[in-house]
Amino acid sequence: GYPSGLAGDAIPLAVRVVTVCDVYDALTSDRSYAPAVTPFEALSIMRDQMADHFDMEIYRRLVLVLSGAKLI
Repeated sequence: GYPSGLAGDAIPLAVRVVTVCDVYDALTSDRSYAPAVTPFEALSIMRDQMADHFDMEIYRRLVLVLSGAKLI
């Protein structure tokens, strides 16, 4: 929602999806300031420490995609 101050469903769906994917990618990739964590650790961090920062329904769907679940 930054810089427009948007929150929740006011944030376009595509932006909410990219945000969750970007956090997952950042956690599972080596960075100059932090080593990569495992996919399981990344999902745990996102669920336990970052749940207030993005759409948890999108997070849930990411978990399903990563687990190989058929969504359609």
